[in-house]
Amino acid sequence: MRDVGDVFPVTQAYLAYHEERSAAEGRHRRSEKGDSGLYRITDFFLPGKTGDGDLAVTFGGDLAAELVLHSPDGRAPVALFGVMRADGTPVYGVASDYDDIAAERLDDHHYRFRIRFDRLQLLPGSYSIRGHAMDPQGIRLCDTAELRFTVSGESREMGILRLPHSWNSEE
Repeated sequence: MRDVGDVFPVTQAYLAYHEERSAAEGRHRRSEKGDSGLYRITDFFLPGKTGDGDLAVTFGGDLAAELVLHSPDGRAPVALFGVMRADGTPVYGVASDYDDIAAERLDDHHYRFRIRFDRLQLLPGSYSIRGHAMDPQGIRLCDTAELRFTVSGESREMGILRLPHSWNSEE
């Protein structure tokens, strides 16, 4: 046990610990095709990507990802998606159980998850999206894969994302 307290900060610290651990094991780690007895990723892709280069998303456009997970025991796993800046800075993460999303069962041992980020407000630059296979309780991180994408567009703003704002002046 490392931490006790409010559920949100403790959960975020726990997930950050697993992110760090996964990064230490290799940014593009994938399980072997054999049955490892763990929940694992069998397919992870960005619909609309063609060719060998990174997917290019226009600033304000949509980003979709699809993740197929293998379950060794037939129970539905939890999927976790995380968006990272190219330097590894976390931008956003969400798991299927956070939003109470049920997996689409493909067969006795495979489940599909689809996610779409509408009107992406990431500033132009290089990013990656990570897909994670977690156990059915959403506690244990079992497998990770990462795909790169770029956001294109013209902007003089700084940082990772555009925050809606307005300028006010007193008369």
